[in-house]
Amino acid sequence: AFCELTQTLEEAELGVVGVVWQGCKRIPAVLVLFPVRVVLLLLLQVGFLSVCYLSVAVGPRHAKLAPHTRLQRAILAVNLLICRAILFVCGVYWLEVRRLAGVKEPVAPTIVGNHVCFLDVLAV
Repeated sequence: AFCELTQTLEEAELGVVGVVWQGCKRIPAVLVLFPVRVVLLLLLQVGFLSVCYLSVAVGPRHAKLAPHTRLQRAILAVNLLICRAILFVCGVYWLEVRRLAGVKEPVAPTIVGNHVCFLDVLAV
């Protein structure tokens, strides 16, 4: 048996056949799922950059720095969904929210990251 039922579930040694079987189970994941993830990541990155270029194209034409227009903010909101999809493809399925003990007032959940722009999510 692979597992022995006791007070704590302890795994028995697999032996040679068990080790080979564990290795064989990973072959479909490497041959099928990994390339699918890579293609999805590339498509999402192209979509991310396309949205950025579209936002620049509809923006003001002067050379000075200016805040985003309402249309640009609406277009860039799509990038938030794309960033979340990139994290999902990379394996981040759920972000855990931790509440501080002793805080009585309702506090909005906040994710604090050490990044400076939306493009940093591509490096995650």
